[in-house]
Amino acid sequence: MGISGIGTWNMAPYFLSLGGKITDKENSKASGFLNSPESVKALEKIVGWNNNGYAAKSILGGEGSWEGFNAAHYAMIDDGPWWFPANKEQKEVKDNVIFATIPKGDGGSVSVVGGEDTIIFKASKNQAQAYAFAKFLASDEAQTIFATELNMMPVCKETSKKSVVTDNNMMKVYIEQLSTAWARTPSPAWADIDKAISEAFEKAVRKKAAPQQALDEAAKK
Repeated sequence: MGISGIGTWNMAPYFLSLGGKITDKENSKASGFLNSPESVKALEKIVGWNNNGYAAKSILGGEGSWEGFNAAHYAMIDDGPWWFPANKEQKEVKDNVIFATIPKGDGGSVSVVGGEDTIIFKASKNQAQAYAFAKFLASDEAQTIFATELNMMPVCKETSKKSVVTDNNMMKVYIEQLSTAWARTPSPAWADIDKAISEAFEKAVRKKAAPQQALDEAAKK
């Protein structure tokens, strides 16, 4: 299982699907959630995967998930929709890949959602033109081009109903997964939150601390 790293972003699909929690529903409190019994159980499961050789070396900085999968060293990986277009001609990938949502655990089937933002600077001298371009980028016309030529998931609902998307077996799975995807905690302190959680995960997986202790320490930060 090619978990791509030990950071919050990499581990979240497994931690959350296994029933782990980051904060309360209001994203205002970590204590009692990040270190809840459900979270401890989820992290213990991942630690067990690593101890038993089910988690690939990529989890702790070994052979990368792309490299390991392309070399047929890893049976499964998780990645974004950009992965397949970039790797579809690889010998072990071509005609040999099944797309699926994250396996369902006590927390359901949960992945993470990221992406890019189109912004207009307040100091811009061409705000009207910039707005028109930003609006175009999110339009059905532009999103259809991105979906057709670049295999990118559309941000426009109108585009998502077109055959270029609905007939694409890979894209259909990603769109299904979006309905339960987790967005990172919206906080100006996210970098610090991410660091604390990532360090807790690493301590537990490297056996530097028990999962309960590692999550207790992170929840206090």
